[in-house]
Amino acid sequence: MSSGPVNEMREIQKLLNQLIGMVGRLPSEMQDAMREQLERSPVVTDYVTGAYNRFFLEEVLRREAARAERYTTSLSLLMVDIDMFKLVNDTFGHVVGDNVLIQIAKTLQQTVHSTDFVFRFSGDEFAVVLPSTDLDGAMDVAETILHTVETGEILKSVGYSGRVTVSIGLSEFRRGRHFETLVAEADEALFMAKRSSKNCARAFRPAENV
Repeated sequence: MSSGPVNEMREIQKLLNQLIGMVGRLPSEMQDAMREQLERSPVVTDYVTGAYNRFFLEEVLRREAARAERYTTSLSLLMVDIDMFKLVNDTFGHVVGDNVLIQIAKTLQQTVHSTDFVFRFSGDEFAVVLPSTDLDGAMDVAETILHTVETGEILKSVGYSGRVTVSIGLSEFRRGRHFETLVAEADEALFMAKRSSKNCARAFRPAENV
């Protein structure tokens, strides 16, 4: 893909992010309605799963990290990767693969709170932003996701036998750090989960990584 469409998408996203930022200057009774309308825009959603897209993740993390920094509240991030997803595509085809992605997105959206955010981060990877949630709380959410996906019979729902599982990496925002560090640390934890047994959750803990 040429850089033209990508650059155009980034410019549109930049404009939308500016509009979302302007919402905070509206009268309080209008803010929620306006933000909800903007965040439902196709520009910020993934066309396959209906989850938010990666372009919008940066804006949400920047906004939530600033809020956590200012008000000394917690903020956690989950990186969720579908185990052996290439095998699903190779065995059953990309139509089934897309259905699996859709079902995983729905599972994540139904498991987390309405104040949390679910993103499709890459092909078979999702990100979940959990405002006002510390690492222990995020692990509780991750364990619920693991159980729900494993017992959800996602492949059976589209007419095939076999199970789908996910691996999850967790990180918690630390004041004074850039929000991109949150992503890097969750990715590192996800790598640990994939390298061990898959179908598990691992948390990035600074004391263990010194």
